[in-house]
Amino acid sequence: MDNLFRLVFKNKVIRDQIFKFIRILNKDLIVKKYNQCNIGWTIRNRHFHLLLYKLQKDIKKKNQFSDELFYKFLECNSELDILKEMFKIFPQFLPSTPIAENILIEHCSSLKPTKNSSSSSSSSSSSASSSSSLSSSSSSSSSSSFSPSSSYDSSSYEEKPYKESYEEELYDSSSSSLEIIKYLTNELNIKVTNKSINNACSVNNCKIVKYYLGVNDNEVDRYKGNEININEYCNISTLFCSMRGKDLQLFKFVFDNNPNLIDQCKVYDKFIKLLVKTVDVQFIIHFCKIQGDGFVVPQLKPYMLKKSSLSIIKYLCSFLKITDPLYYKSLLYAIEKRENEAERFELLRFFIEDLRIYEKVEGSIVIQEVVYSFSSIGDLDSIIYLRDIYLTLPPIHSYKFLIPRSAVDVSISSKNFHVTNWILENTNVCCSTNGLRYLCKNIFHPKLKDILDRILRKFIPNRVISSDMLLEAMCSTNRICHNKQNFDYLASFLPNDLIPNFPMETSIEDYDY
Repeated sequence: MDNLFRLVFKNKVIRDQIFKFIRILNKDLIVKKYNQCNIGWTIRNRHFHLLLYKLQKDIKKKNQFSDELFYKFLECNSELDILKEMFKIFPQFLPSTPIAENILIEHCSSLKPTKNSSSSSSSSSSSASSSSSLSSSSSSSSSSSFSPSSSYDSSSYEEKPYKESYEEELYDSSSSSLEIIKYLTNELNIKVTNKSINNACSVNNCKIVKYYLGVNDNEVDRYKGNEININEYCNISTLFCSMRGKDLQLFKFVFDNNPNLIDQCKVYDKFIKLLVKTVDVQFIIHFCKIQGDGFVVPQLKPYMLKKSSLSIIKYLCSFLKITDPLYYKSLLYAIEKRENEAERFELLRFFIEDLRIYEKVEGSIVIQEVVYSFSSIGDLDSIIYLRDIYLTLPPIHSYKFLIPRSAVDVSISSKNFHVTNWILENTNVCCSTNGLRYLCKNIFHPKLKDILDRILRKFIPNRVISSDMLLEAMCSTNRICHNKQNFDYLASFLPNDLIPNFPMETSIEDYDY
């Protein structure tokens, strides 16, 4: 058994497939029968209607319900009706002392806001629509719509509602947890504590924070209990809460009531990083506006291209005054970090057509490295777009579009065969010696053998692949040297006088295949 285990996990392909498809079971997610569901499990998994039923029907369960379980319930439940039912079952949990009141409202303020399903669905739909139009936009990119003389206009940015998709989760501003807070403060007359405000900030529940601080104009949505020092809570913590919760109203309120934060935030790196991650460009526009004359716009950095929304990236680019080619190279190299394919393509189009980054980064080596990056992630649309765009540029040496051999190699090793096939069909670019070795070592893979066959038949007659290269690749693996069928297949591409004897002598030890 140990030997079998060793043979299985020594094989990289099998090992990767095992860890890819087999997941460690989480016992909390296993479906349970009714009598197997204890109180703690029911609360953790938010089955509160089941919890009420069990507590009403089972006296033993009711007697087991402790203070600790009740506080855990408060931190998980967001429905006011269920909380009222719990108070009916356990009247002893209704607060009768100031300490009990503080504990109750502090736990209820710790409830995280729910995800906004409507925004996420609209985000996915917009992403899908942009993906469907991606191929058409790439084909039309080389038409008259693109002009090398076009420039980027930064005057189009105004304060207006933002509707762009974003990969980070959004929070539902109408979270029902606020109704619980209103019930505690208005009907049970519980006073807000410092910790309850801090707890709401720590979980980014902007709706509750705004209620405590009286941000809303509607009297119903404003806390009318004990006096709260608003200036004290218009601090960095509340500011971060507004950005993480994507609440522009709270963001503006904090700066309006504490202008001293402006100078502090200008040089606070963590604030800048979070600011450019927010989905809404209006956050940055407002921060620049309140700085007055001589405002400082955050400089666009490569790490921002992975998370920041496209509108924020475009806005920051409109203020760029950097001329260093190395800076623009770093931006080009960072495009591949964008995970969403449609957004990555739109970002590339902006850099080429609006920012005209090809003028700031001259030389074909840079484009070759960018093509290599796109080949490694399988982004064929971006490669085709770059080729079509560079065909429209003036025939200057520095504007040449070239695909490096390493791009073929990485597309093969990363199993992006659609990129490999396109390069082989539309260009005269071959793999390198390293790529040829990789294909020989994995000749038992049907797709890789087919690619190897296409490469040999296309590039051996015109001597792009020399006999020495093929012999070196054959000697690099025992899958060829000691396998008669594979040996005869590759030897058929060699001149008769160069065909070695079988089996070939080699010091490579890769028998386990």
